[in-house]
Amino acid sequence: MIKINLNEEAIKNITEFLEKDLRSARTKGLMCRLKDEKNYTYLQTLYPYLYKKLYDDKSGKPDEQKIVQYLMLSRKELMDVIQILGPVTNNDCSQRLREIFDYEGFSNRQGLRNILRELGVRICPYCNRISVYTEKYSHGIKSNVDHYYPRAIYPYLSLSVFNLVPCCSYCNSHKNDLDCYKEPIIYPYEEEFGTDTFFYIRLKDCGSLFGVLEDKTKDIKVAIKCLNDEKRQKVMQQDSRLRLCAVLNDDDSDGYKESSYRGDIQKFIKNQSFLYAGRLKLTMATADSENDVFKTFIGECIERFEQNYEQSEWGNRELAKLYHDIAKQIKEEYNED
Repeated sequence: MIKINLNEEAIKNITEFLEKDLRSARTKGLMCRLKDEKNYTYLQTLYPYLYKKLYDDKSGKPDEQKIVQYLMLSRKELMDVIQILGPVTNNDCSQRLREIFDYEGFSNRQGLRNILRELGVRICPYCNRISVYTEKYSHGIKSNVDHYYPRAIYPYLSLSVFNLVPCCSYCNSHKNDLDCYKEPIIYPYEEEFGTDTFFYIRLKDCGSLFGVLEDKTKDIKVAIKCLNDEKRQKVMQQDSRLRLCAVLNDDDSDGYKESSYRGDIQKFIKNQSFLYAGRLKLTMATADSENDVFKTFIGECIERFEQNYEQSEWGNRELAKLYHDIAKQIKEEYNED
C-alpha cells in the first residue's frame, strides 16, 4: 500500500551492515554456515546454482562479495532465482536450507536491527493502520518482519534484504505463507496504492457525505477502487488476504481487537464535512470582516490537514492514506477542486 523509499546512501549503509554481520557472526552467521563442509557439499550437489552464487569459482570458499550481492537482490532478481530454483516442497530440503539461511539467528543480531532502522519503516506498509513495532523483545522494541516471498516456500531467500518487509503483526500473520510469486500483492519496495488506487466511502441511505454531518446516516462502508488495470488484481488480493476494508469497517470475522475504526472514520467525515461546508457557506454569504476571519481560519485548518496527510507523509501516520482519500472525496463533493 505504502512505498518504502530508499536512497543510495541507505542502500550503501545496508550493504555495509550485511558485510559487518558476515564478518562478526563467526559461529552462527551465514558465512560460518557456508564454510561448514557438509553445507558446502550439500549446496554443490543439490543446489549448484546457489553454490555458484555464493562461493568463489577458483578456491571454492564462501565469497563475501558474492554473498552480499545475493542478499541485496532486487525484486526482478529474486523472481529470477525463484524461476530457476522453484518452490522447495521437500521437508528435509526446506529444513536444511532454513538452517543455512538462518533467519532466526539473523533476527537476533545487531545487523538486522541496523537494517530495519535504516529502512525507517514506522507504520505498516501493507495496511497503513498501525505500527510495525512490538515490545516483546529482550533488547527493547522490535519490528515485525514479513518475508514477501515466504521462507516456508522459498527458504533460500530467507535473508534477502528486499524480501524482508517490516509490517504489523496482523498483516504478518494473515499474509502468512501466501505465495506472492504466484499470487502477488503490492510489493512495497517498488509499488504502492498511490493516487490511482484509493479508499472511498460508500453510503447506503444518502447520496452525499454531507448526510453524515447531519446525522442522516451511520451506515458507512470503506471500499477500495483501483484505476490501474495492471495492479488491480494485486490490490484486490491484498484487500482480501489482509482484510483491509473489513477491519476498517469493523467486519473482521477473525476478531481484530487492536482498535475499532468505524466510529473514528465517521467522526473524521463529520469534521472534514463541517470545514468544507463552512467554507462554502461563508463564500456564498455577504462579505464582511467577521466572515472573512472565519473563512481564513477554516482555510488554514484545511491547508494544515492537507500538508499533514500529503503523499510524502503516508508512511509516517496511521491511516494517513485512508484519511487523505476520504478528504479528497469530501472536497470533490463540495466542488472545492
